[in-house]
Amino acid sequence: MATTLSGAAVAAVAVTLTATPTASAQGAAPAAPTITATTNGAKVTIDLDDPNSGIEHALTGCSALLVDPLKAAPLLPSLISGTFPPLEDIDPAILAWGPGLPPTTALDRTWTYVTPDLPAGIYLAVGVCVNTLAPGDPGVAFTPVFVGGPLEIGSSVLESGS
Repeated sequence: MATTLSGAAVAAVAVTLTATPTASAQGAAPAAPTITATTNGAKVTIDLDDPNSGIEHALTGCSALLVDPLKAAPLLPSLISGTFPPLEDIDPAILAWGPGLPPTTALDRTWTYVTPDLPAGIYLAVGVCVNTLAPGDPGVAFTPVFVGGPLEIGSSVLESGS
């Protein structure tokens, strides 16, 4: 027996498929990742754990990058407050490395990134999680990283390494 849809049923299905999605269907804002950064000579290892799970985060991915804080001074207030400016407002010159590829996925929520050799200096390791259904509300975490050394800052000397 064939099933047919009446005109009213077809209209109801069409309205359902074209209706504005609910907030939950638009995607949940992701939580910030947990990141740790260690150095081995001039290389930085960034371990990233993505805490986002469940169907609402099926399209959430996280990645890591290293920011040169001297070049990124205008972004520091945003990063410290836990926000990340729109990508079009970010000058790529602030990146010392990254973003790390591939990002985490729903199938693998942890990742380790290793940079190539970097010049001695102070960097910010930044972890960013983005749900492609809610790209304007990323989860951001950061930690400072000292590469090379010792680093002389004024009259102080900081030893590098973690």
